[in-house]
Amino acid sequence: EPYEFPADDFRAGLLTQLSFTALHAHPARSSPTLRGKALRELLLCQKVPPPPPNVPALEENRGNAAPKSVRERLEAHRANPVCSSCHSRMDPIGFALEHFDAVGRFRDKDGAAAIDSADKLHTGETFADHGDLRRLLATSHAGDFGRTLSEKLLTYALGRGLEWYDRPALLKIQERLAKERYQFGELIQAIVESVPFQRRRGEGDPLNPVVSRTRGDQARAD
Repeated sequence: EPYEFPADDFRAGLLTQLSFTALHAHPARSSPTLRGKALRELLLCQKVPPPPPNVPALEENRGNAAPKSVRERLEAHRANPVCSSCHSRMDPIGFALEHFDAVGRFRDKDGAAAIDSADKLHTGETFADHGDLRRLLATSHAGDFGRTLSEKLLTYALGRGLEWYDRPALLKIQERLAKERYQFGELIQAIVESVPFQRRRGEGDPLNPVVSRTRGDQARAD
């Protein structure tokens, strides 16, 4: 039976687990940039381009000046047009997880500044915090997440990258997943019944000469 998290439980869902928030952070501070990049690429199938060369690092708090929050420093960082082109794609969605520090502990302040986790997605929907973001991803962006999950799980099941000729099967998997309201069991079943999975080539397959030759050479060496 599915477990229902209380509405005010800040650990509800996967995004707020330590395995995600701590992995996508710096050792000493949170990183809306790393978390935003992970959210876009891992959940929404949106590739983020690599940073251009010679981009200055985010300014750290030093000296006797009043410390600035990560959000304040990133806003100053994005004032540079070279930095803004990439950060504008990652930082806004990453701010949703700013209530979690570098090791994933929940907090209400970043130093002396109150946490501001509100922003908006590239499609214009606004969110106040990680709870709002979770609901947006599960509703209006369920199709994006379903597409990403289908691609990654089919890649894992086949043991290779997807090719152009896998596209029809992938579309059928995604359509079935949406029709069945994104139940994980239906996704597994759809992949197992798909043409690429049914006709995949494994070790020892006579239709795979490279594998067969390698295994034959090994047998002669033994």
